[in-house]
Amino acid sequence: GNSLLLNARCWAKGTNGVMLDTGLKDCTKAIELSDFAANSLDSRAMIYFKMGRLDDALADLKAALDLSPLLPSSLFMRGVIRRTNGDAVGSASDLRAARGISPRIDKKFLAYGVSAL
Repeated sequence: GNSLLLNARCWAKGTNGVMLDTGLKDCTKAIELSDFAANSLDSRAMIYFKMGRLDDALADLKAALDLSPLLPSSLFMRGVIRRTNGDAVGSASDLRAARGISPRIDKKFLAYGVSAL
């Protein structure tokens, strides 16, 4: 019942690409319990991304960025998905912003199996 612990478990499952179905439930519950859901939305976007549900991932990233416009992981993931969807301009803008906030973000996400290249 702790939103922080549920989000941590969700993030771990998403970044490792394991038990995505229960990770999705963890994230959704964390969002429901949280007073500020930006991080949990960001985590659920990772789960959706790993499931190949890019539209759902984008919706969660938009919601996370509406709450926290400078969340580097959400900017980075939105940039990756925009590139996948052929939006080179939007992708470049998001990736540039994410890297400006967190210069090592490419290396961090590469460890999760997510590349902006």
